[in-house]
Amino acid sequence: MKKKFSSLKDITSEMVSSIQQYTFDIQNKIKNEVINTGNKILAEIKEKVPISKNNKNHLRNYFILEIKENEDEIIAYIRAKKKYQIVHLIEFGVKHYWSGTQIIARPFMRPAYNNNINEFIENIKNIIKNGV
Repeated sequence: MKKKFSSLKDITSEMVSSIQQYTFDIQNKIKNEVINTGNKILAEIKEKVPISKNNKNHLRNYFILEIKENEDEIIAYIRAKKKYQIVHLIEFGVKHYWSGTQIIARPFMRPAYNNNINEFIENIKNIIKNGV
């Protein structure tokens, strides 16, 4: 059933309300996509992180997804709650200066990001373009 408007002011008010609701819906869809992609990346990191056979407290148990948002932006980042001091050493490798011993790089964070970012970008484009 069509609404009947008595004045231009009513029409304008209804248009503004519709645009605000559409914007709110799009923002929520983008927020959900950021969270879903963050969870996918986190799951892949936990799956691919090298684990020690000697230690029951594996590094994979310490990774978490954190969401920071304000009215203009939403940021999802993944970090290690504990043992964060060694994450970059495993990801990029390291060579001890004096002894010459080496830890070979075993990337697990960047590949997880790379495997998911293109799908994320396409989904965001579709949300913006189609409102879906």
